[in-house]
Amino acid sequence: MTHPRVAILYPSYYTPASETDIPDCFASLEKVTYPKDAWQIYCIENPSKHGSSAPMIERDWLPKVGDTLPTVEILKRKEDAGFTGANIDGALAALEWGADYIYLLNQDTVVEPDFLERIIADAQACPEAAVVQSRIMLKQDPERLNTQGNVLHFLGFGYSDGYKQTVEEAQGDPMPMFYPSGAGVLMSLKAFKRLGLFDWDYYMYHEDVEMGWRARLAGYDVRYCEDSVIAHNYQFSKSVTKFYWMERNRHLTNLSYYRWRTLMLLLPAMLVMELGTFLFALKSGWWK
Repeated sequence: MTHPRVAILYPSYYTPASETDIPDCFASLEKVTYPKDAWQIYCIENPSKHGSSAPMIERDWLPKVGDTLPTVEILKRKEDAGFTGANIDGALAALEWGADYIYLLNQDTVVEPDFLERIIADAQACPEAAVVQSRIMLKQDPERLNTQGNVLHFLGFGYSDGYKQTVEEAQGDPMPMFYPSGAGVLMSLKAFKRLGLFDWDYYMYHEDVEMGWRARLAGYDVRYCEDSVIAHNYQFSKSVTKFYWMERNRHLTNLSYYRWRTLMLLLPAMLVMELGTFLFALKSGWWK
């Protein structure tokens, strides 16, 4: 039986937390049961003021290639292109390798051994889907969800369905999934060749919203595979940088994908929300 070729795209940006996150993730990847000749890992490193993760990966994990790990390639970027640019670089490398699918994986995740078999089976059963998201649990609380698919508010705010709920609780009242979480999502190369992956302008945050919206407008489905399970060390943090990119990219997406008639219809609600976000930024000292 021939298995589809899968490229794991693993963007890395070194922080002190990387000393725990990267070993945890690679240790889980060692246990993956998908045939090792049918998948490989692309570590795409953005430069960081804190240091580099490449020496750790080269020292601790490259020696395991061919034994407990498949092929691992490290791609080092000269400039920080964020989550968006790193994944685009990895996708282009995967295309050259001849991958059938790419799987985006955050560096602060761990995976279940059969996560690839499960999601590949789901994708093959539904070829109309451009992307399929795994079930993403909270690494710090493995019985509770990070997301079972992401929801988009009409003003452009994205959020995780099922956050901090058990699987059973979340199944009782699921929201319509609009876009996948970039922390753990599969994309077919057929869809990639037609759609591309992310928009370079996004850098980080909302890039998965834009990708899901673009896929839907092109007639593709966006799916959730409950049987493919990973865990994500997700913590909602607040910072001026995060606030800037989330708001910038929310506006960029709304202006890109809503018709002008729709924008005019939504304008009163948008103005009220903008006043609220401005007052919040003013209070927080982020308004500039």
